[in-house]
Amino acid sequence: MEHTDFMSIDYNAYNSALNKTNSVLKTVFFISVLIYGIAVDSTRASLFIILSMAFITVYLGHIKPSCYLRAMSIPVLFIVLSITAVAVNFSRTETGLFTLTLGDLNIFVSKRGITKSIHIIIRAFGALSCMYALAFSTPMADIIDVMRKFRLPEVVIELMFLIYRFIFILLDTVETMTRAAVSRNGYSGIRTSFYSFGSIGKNLLLYSLKKADSAYNAIESRGGGIVFYSEDRSVKATEILFCVLYFAVMICLS
Repeated sequence: MEHTDFMSIDYNAYNSALNKTNSVLKTVFFISVLIYGIAVDSTRASLFIILSMAFITVYLGHIKPSCYLRAMSIPVLFIVLSITAVAVNFSRTETGLFTLTLGDLNIFVSKRGITKSIHIIIRAFGALSCMYALAFSTPMADIIDVMRKFRLPEVVIELMFLIYRFIFILLDTVETMTRAAVSRNGYSGIRTSFYSFGSIGKNLLLYSLKKADSAYNAIESRGGGIVFYSEDRSVKATEILFCVLYFAVMICLS
């Protein structure tokens, strides 16, 4: 089986060299860095987070650089479209570095808008790198165990796991259905493409409802609740020292 995109994250989490590190320490560390990077308005700190998280994930976790870069590229389009509202301005009189005039209206991009957009992109990728570092080093079962230790509501934990699990199930189902449609020339024209798209959407909805019902029945037949095997791994002094030094450097760069 080829592990790519979302599936590669789950696959690599179990094979990461950081998988044996205490899950509570990893979760608290990565989430704390994420919150600090968002709360503190510092480009240098965000750049440090991006580079250091890449180092932790790829070098310390032994994740392939191509896999990490491919995962980081997934939300690029969303981020670029989101910052368009910051970079592009509208005015009847003011103009900027790049201006498009439509009648009395000027659509322009200013130097200030570009600078602010770049700053937002860096902060966004800093937060994103923290989430990927956690995802690439900690399997979902360990994250759920951490949530239980922090006394999160059980219904929230179960819903999160089921949603996470169904992402992979539905992605695999869509891929199978699309491959079957292509093999039958289901995308040979515009009309057949729309028909195939609609059929896949309909069948996917029915399949997801069926799987959801089966999952609910399976949980109820076991008395309710989702239980995973977890290990209580000890926290090493070197790991605590690394976290302290990391925050010291990050604060100094802020």
